[in-house]
Amino acid sequence: MDTEHIGLEQALKYAISKEEQAALLYSRMANMALDVQAKSFFIDMSKEEERHKTVIEGLLEKGQSEGIKFTKPLDMKIVESLMPSKLSDDMTYQEALVFAAAREKESAEYYQHMSGVVSDETAKKLFETLAEWELTHKAFVETEYERHFMQEN
Repeated sequence: MDTEHIGLEQALKYAISKEEQAALLYSRMANMALDVQAKSFFIDMSKEEERHKTVIEGLLEKGQSEGIKFTKPLDMKIVESLMPSKLSDDMTYQEALVFAAAREKESAEYYQHMSGVVSDETAKKLFETLAEWELTHKAFVETEYERHFMQEN
């Protein structure tokens, strides 16, 4: 197995880990939510992230069997994705939504980067799709934020 193939495998495993973390984050946020709508919103987001994980696991299996390679140097964007603030039990709903939107943005940026560094068209399209999904999630979170915290009086 060559280093490019190993690198892709590591990148996909990292992406799977990011989706698992996001699903757990939203599940935790659902458990923290006092508002019924907020709880439902975060449960739906958790399920969505679990679906993403499943899709990436399929690409990992394909990459392991077909040897998908990078077309550019790999930058896994690990340092860029570290969040300065941490989720806490005393976080307000407003703070949780801001935190969630930032996480979705970071995930989208990671997938956009990954789409530009793989040679396989299926992998490229998957990463582009994942980036779109994460940006859609960000929009959902921002809409929720706007609905609760930016309404005109």
